[in-house]
Amino acid sequence: MEIVDNIKNLCYKNGTTIPKLEKELGFGNGTIYNWIKSSPSLEKLQKVASYFKVTIDDLVGWGHIYDLGSYIEDEREAQNVSLEDLSTAIQISPESLSQIENNKIPLTSELLGNITRYLGMTVQEFLIKYEMYEGAITQYYKGDINAYLDYLKHEEETVQINKPNIDEEDWTDKELEELKRFKEFLRMKRDHNTEK
Repeated sequence: MEIVDNIKNLCYKNGTTIPKLEKELGFGNGTIYNWIKSSPSLEKLQKVASYFKVTIDDLVGWGHIYDLGSYIEDEREAQNVSLEDLSTAIQISPESLSQIENNKIPLTSELLGNITRYLGMTVQEFLIKYEMYEGAITQYYKGDINAYLDYLKHEEETVQINKPNIDEEDWTDKELEELKRFKEFLRMKRDHNTEK
Protein backbone atom coordinates (compact mmCIF):
# COMPACT_ATOMS: atom_id res chain seq x y z
CA MET A 1 0.00 0.00 0.00
CA GLU A 2 1.25 3.47 -0.87
CA ILE A 3 0.89 4.71 2.72
CA VAL A 4 3.38 2.15 4.00
CA ASP A 5 5.88 3.06 1.23
CA ASN A 6 5.55 6.74 2.11
CA ILE A 7 6.05 6.01 5.82
CA LYS A 8 9.06 3.82 4.97
CA ASN A 9 10.55 6.72 2.99
CA LEU A 10 9.89 9.18 5.81
CA CYS A 11 11.54 6.79 8.27
CA TYR A 12 14.56 6.42 5.98
CA LYS A 13 14.81 10.20 5.54
CA ASN A 14 14.61 10.75 9.29
CA GLY A 15 17.03 8.01 10.29
CA THR A 16 14.52 5.68 11.90
CA THR A 17 12.65 2.49 11.08
CA ILE A 18 9.00 1.48 11.08
CA PRO A 19 9.41 -0.71 14.21
CA LYS A 20 11.07 2.19 16.07
CA LEU A 21 8.31 4.53 14.90
CA GLU A 22 5.62 2.11 16.07
CA LYS A 23 7.25 1.94 19.51
CA GLU A 24 7.61 5.73 19.70
CA LEU A 25 3.93 6.25 18.83
CA GLY A 26 2.67 3.47 21.10
CA PHE A 27 1.47 1.24 18.25
CA GLY A 28 1.67 -2.55 18.46
CA ASN A 29 4.40 -4.39 16.55
CA GLY A 30 3.51 -4.73 12.86
CA THR A 31 0.65 -2.20 13.01
CA ILE A 32 1.95 -0.09 10.13
CA TYR A 33 2.81 -3.07 7.92
CA ASN A 34 -0.78 -4.30 8.47
CA TRP A 35 -1.91 -1.16 6.63
CA ILE A 36 -0.86 -2.93 3.43
CA LYS A 37 -3.96 -5.12 3.84
CA SER A 38 -6.33 -2.89 5.82
CA SER A 39 -6.92 0.83 6.09
CA PRO A 40 -5.54 2.64 9.13
CA SER A 41 -7.70 4.77 11.40
CA LEU A 42 -7.64 8.51 10.90
CA GLU A 43 -6.30 8.91 14.44
CA LYS A 44 -3.28 6.71 13.72
CA LEU A 45 -2.62 8.43 10.40
CA GLN A 46 -2.69 11.78 12.19
CA LYS A 47 -0.18 10.54 14.77
CA VAL A 48 2.24 9.43 12.05
CA ALA A 49 1.72 12.65 10.05
CA SER A 50 2.31 14.78 13.16
CA TYR A 51 5.44 12.81 14.05
CA PHE A 52 6.97 13.59 10.65
CA LYS A 53 5.41 17.08 10.40
CA VAL A 54 3.60 16.33 7.14
CA THR A 55 -0.05 16.42 6.15
CA ILE A 56 -2.21 13.32 5.96
CA ASP A 57 -2.52 14.04 2.23
CA ASP A 58 1.27 13.79 1.91
CA LEU A 59 1.30 10.63 3.99
CA VAL A 60 -1.28 8.80 1.89
CA GLY A 61 0.10 10.08 -1.40
CA TRP A 62 -2.77 12.22 -2.62
CA GLY A 63 -1.96 14.85 -5.21
CA HIS A 64 1.30 13.25 -6.30
CA ILE A 65 2.97 13.20 -9.68
CA TYR A 66 2.90 10.09 -11.87
CA ASP A 67 4.50 9.07 -15.16
CA LEU A 68 7.83 10.91 -14.84
CA GLY A 69 9.81 7.96 -13.51
CA SER A 70 11.16 6.70 -16.81
CA TYR A 71 12.39 10.21 -17.66
CA ILE A 72 14.12 10.46 -14.29
CA GLU A 73 15.82 7.14 -15.01
CA ASP A 74 16.84 8.33 -18.51
CA GLU A 75 18.36 11.54 -17.12
CA ARG A 76 20.07 9.72 -14.25
CA GLU A 77 21.63 7.23 -16.68
CA ALA A 78 22.58 9.97 -19.17
CA GLN A 79 24.53 11.65 -16.37
CA ASN A 80 26.07 8.34 -15.22
CA VAL A 81 24.50 8.65 -11.76
CA SER A 82 23.82 5.33 -10.04
CA LEU A 83 20.48 4.50 -8.49
CA GLU A 84 22.21 4.21 -5.11
CA ASP A 85 23.95 7.61 -5.40
CA LEU A 86 20.74 9.42 -6.33
CA SER A 87 18.67 7.68 -3.65
CA THR A 88 21.26 8.57 -1.01
CA ALA A 89 21.40 12.19 -2.19
CA ILE A 90 17.62 12.65 -2.06
CA GLN A 91 17.26 10.57 1.11
CA ILE A 92 14.95 7.80 -0.04
CA SER A 93 15.60 4.08 -0.24
CA PRO A 94 16.98 2.66 -3.50
CA GLU A 95 13.93 0.38 -3.64
CA SER A 96 11.58 3.39 -3.55
CA LEU A 97 13.57 5.21 -6.23
CA SER A 98 13.44 2.11 -8.40
CA GLN A 99 9.66 1.97 -7.95
CA ILE A 100 9.41 5.67 -8.86
CA GLU A 101 11.49 5.10 -11.99
CA ASN A 102 9.20 2.22 -12.94
CA ASN A 103 6.13 4.45 -12.38
CA LYS A 104 4.86 2.13 -9.66
CA ILE A 105 4.69 4.82 -6.99
CA PRO A 106 4.19 8.58 -7.43
CA LEU A 107 6.50 11.33 -6.29
CA THR A 108 5.80 14.61 -4.57
CA SER A 109 6.70 17.96 -6.09
CA GLU A 110 9.30 18.34 -3.30
CA LEU A 111 10.93 15.03 -4.22
CA LEU A 112 10.86 15.90 -7.93
CA GLY A 113 12.57 19.20 -7.06
CA ASN A 114 15.24 17.39 -5.04
CA ILE A 115 15.88 14.94 -7.89
CA THR A 116 16.17 17.61 -10.57
CA ARG A 117 18.39 19.80 -8.36
CA TYR A 118 20.75 16.87 -7.83
CA LEU A 119 20.78 16.31 -11.59
CA GLY A 120 21.72 19.98 -12.10
CA MET A 121 18.49 21.38 -13.50
CA THR A 122 15.25 22.97 -12.43
CA VAL A 123 11.97 21.08 -12.57
CA GLN A 124 10.93 23.31 -15.46
CA GLU A 125 14.09 22.53 -17.41
CA PHE A 126 13.58 18.81 -16.76
CA LEU A 127 9.95 18.89 -17.91
CA ILE A 128 10.81 20.90 -21.00
CA LYS A 129 13.76 18.65 -21.88
CA TYR A 130 11.55 15.57 -21.84
CA GLU A 131 8.60 17.38 -23.47
CA MET A 132 6.47 16.63 -20.43
CA TYR A 133 5.66 20.16 -19.33
CA GLU A 134 2.14 20.36 -20.73
CA GLY A 135 1.21 16.93 -19.40
CA ALA A 136 2.71 17.46 -15.96
CA ILE A 137 1.74 21.06 -15.30
CA THR A 138 -1.60 20.26 -13.69
CA GLN A 139 -0.15 17.55 -11.48
CA TYR A 140 3.03 19.43 -10.63
CA TYR A 141 1.69 22.91 -9.92
CA LYS A 142 -1.62 21.83 -8.35
CA GLY A 143 -3.16 25.21 -9.15
CA ASP A 144 -0.18 27.14 -7.71
CA ILE A 145 -0.16 30.20 -9.95
CA ASN A 146 3.13 31.49 -8.51
CA ALA A 147 4.94 28.31 -9.50
CA TYR A 148 3.41 28.53 -12.96
CA LEU A 149 4.47 32.18 -13.25
CA ASP A 150 8.01 31.18 -12.27
CA TYR A 151 7.96 28.74 -15.18
CA LEU A 152 6.74 31.44 -17.56
CA LYS A 153 9.49 33.78 -16.35
CA HIS A 154 12.06 31.05 -16.97
CA GLU A 155 10.64 30.43 -20.44
CA GLU A 156 10.74 34.17 -21.24
CA GLU A 157 14.35 34.41 -20.05
CA THR A 158 15.23 31.48 -22.30
CA VAL A 159 13.60 33.23 -25.26
CA GLN A 160 15.46 36.46 -24.43
CA ILE A 161 18.77 34.60 -24.37
CA ASN A 162 18.10 33.13 -27.81
CA LYS A 163 16.67 36.33 -29.31
CA PRO A 164 19.06 38.46 -31.33
CA ASN A 165 19.72 41.88 -29.86
CA ILE A 166 20.19 44.68 -32.34
CA ASP A 167 21.98 46.74 -29.71
CA GLU A 168 24.86 44.26 -29.65
CA GLU A 169 25.70 44.84 -33.31
CA ASP A 170 28.09 47.49 -34.57
CA TRP A 171 25.59 49.64 -36.42
CA THR A 172 26.48 52.74 -38.35
CA ASP A 173 24.63 55.97 -37.54
CA LYS A 174 22.78 55.70 -40.85
CA GLU A 175 21.65 52.12 -40.10
CA LEU A 176 20.49 53.08 -36.59
CA GLU A 177 18.45 55.92 -38.07
CA GLU A 178 16.84 53.51 -40.56
CA LEU A 179 16.01 51.10 -37.73
CA LYS A 180 14.45 53.95 -35.75
CA ARG A 181 12.29 54.96 -38.76
CA PHE A 182 11.30 51.34 -39.35
CA LYS A 183 10.21 50.93 -35.69
CA GLU A 184 8.16 54.11 -35.99
CA PHE A 185 6.57 52.82 -39.19
CA LEU A 186 5.60 49.56 -37.45
CA ARG A 187 4.10 51.48 -34.51
CA MET A 188 1.98 53.59 -36.85
CA LYS A 189 0.86 50.51 -38.76
CA ARG A 190 -0.06 48.75 -35.51
CA ASP A 191 -1.97 51.80 -34.25
CA HIS A 192 -3.82 52.06 -37.55
CA ASN A 193 -4.80 48.36 -37.40
CA THR A 194 -6.11 48.65 -33.85
CA GLU A 195 -8.33 51.60 -34.79
CA LYS A 196 -10.27 49.48 -37.31
